[in-house]
Amino acid sequence: MLEWLMLAFWLALVVYAFWFLFKAKTEHPIGLNDLALTWKIHKQNTGCKAKRIQSLITLNNETVGFRCECGYEFIQKRLISQKAPDYSVKKLTNY
Repeated sequence: MLEWLMLAFWLALVVYAFWFLFKAKTEHPIGLNDLALTWKIHKQNTGCKAKRIQSLITLNNETVGFRCECGYEFIQKRLISQKAPDYSVKKLTNY
């Protein structure tokens, strides 16, 4: 009985680790250049006739996606284990 319990525990641990590393996603901020490029690619691939983005999707005062006038919705999602790019403005110093 103890062997079956240990096997079930290890199996659950392996399944959870697989999910955490390869499936679990969170929303990440998207830069304005990436946002514009994603919208342009959406328009080219779907033949969308929209003239502008309907609204920006924000989370914690950061832009994570957009809604198009045609009804398309994009949200930037990355794996939990993936490092997000840093969009902060860095101060340049002269030496």
